[in-house]
Amino acid sequence: MSTKHFILRLTVCICLGFPSLNVRAENWVNLYSENDWFPIFVDIDSDSIQKGRDGLVYFSKKQDAEVTASAINCKKSVYYIINGDTEWRTNGVKIEPGSDYLIEAEYVCSKA
Repeated sequence: MSTKHFILRLTVCICLGFPSLNVRAENWVNLYSENDWFPIFVDIDSDSIQKGRDGLVYFSKKQDAEVTASAINCKKSVYYIINGDTEWRTNGVKIEPGSDYLIEAEYVCSKA
């Protein structure tokens, strides 16, 4: 067996044997805003921002030490919380001026 074939087989075995090693980098960006009542602090993982085939922009956010999967329709200004909700596409929230989601939408849509 040639060295190239051996290395290829070894690589395949390692990848199949350790599927949990599929780790991506995290690059958390701190965002801050104020609305009429209180300040808003949220962290967005800029490495997680991806535009889907459906036109939505998907990303991970961390607020109050909880990581949440979310999506935004940048054209229609609609925010979706995905975590564990099988009906999340029907539960979108319109992003209005002064909304808690506005700072996230501005950042995520500018990076998509």
